[in-house]
Amino acid sequence: MSTSGAAVAISSVALAEAIAAKTEACKATVKTYKPETATVAEMRGYAECVQRLHPNDLPAGDVIVIKVAIVLVLLGAVVGAWKAYKERGYFGWFDVAMGFVMGATAVAAILFVGVLVLAGVGFLFT
Repeated sequence: MSTSGAAVAISSVALAEAIAAKTEACKATVKTYKPETATVAEMRGYAECVQRLHPNDLPAGDVIVIKVAIVLVLLGAVVGAWKAYKERGYFGWFDVAMGFVMGATAVAAILFVGVLVLAGVGFLFT
């Protein structure tokens, strides 16, 4: 093994040990954390430890897209129920329920097809 290869291996081992030590320290911090008496620095340290131990796998942009999709599906459901109510009135409760389901399904299908088209176009041009 060359000298630079040995140095890389040694630094990798040292980095892995440092990460393991920080993780163990975070586990201890989370167990002993008292929010009632914590200072701002301790709160920040606790937040960093929680993020280290339980990372959020989804980026913030993806979370926003998922929330927007859920809101659109619920909006479609409400619009579908409202349209069925306007056509049949309150006594057509089954039609209102079906309008709710169909509105949600229609919006979900449109979103699904849109995502597939965008993914396909992205795949073709990569």
